[in-house]
Amino acid sequence: MRMPLPTSPFAPKVTSILDSSVVYQKVLLISGEIGDPRTRPIDGNLTVHHDKDGLSFPPTNWPVSDSYFKALV
Repeated sequence: MRMPLPTSPFAPKVTSILDSSVVYQKVLLISGEIGDPRTRPIDGNLTVHHDKDGLSFPPTNWPVSDSYFKALV
């Protein structure tokens, strides 16, 4: 069993799909949270960087409200 690497408490956590899930879609709507919304809600932006087979797409920004976000990836 592999031990997870330590992460920042402010690292985005995807909650809409399970770990190690395989998805066959070109575009996927994900949702999740950043930080702990119960103790200190965070507002801001989440930036998604796309790189597929060496082809870069422009970064996209998605709003974070009360520590929750949704993004198309």
